[in-house]
Amino acid sequence: NNSTDQTKFVVTDAAMAGGMSGGPLVNDKGLIIGVNALVNMELRALGNYAVHSSECLTFMNNLSQRMNKKDNNVEGGKIGVVVVSYGVML
Repeated sequence: NNSTDQTKFVVTDAAMAGGMSGGPLVNDKGLIIGVNALVNMELRALGNYAVHSSECLTFMNNLSQRMNKKDNNVEGGKIGVVVVSYGVML
């Protein structure tokens, strides 16, 4: 990523509780304007954060381009972890 690649967030004072991440943030007309991403439990005065809906659309478009149409799977990234057995299992 370069310095111009920044995720757009919506800062809201809407009441949210822990566990609401991933849920929709809707406006007063019932339109989804974001996806809840961070609930600030300690500093509620600073607001809660949602990923802007335009970012979600960009993500979904990129994901659909990576989808294998044959089996409807998306190949994920690799994290470089190898599981190796050492010695005797206890």
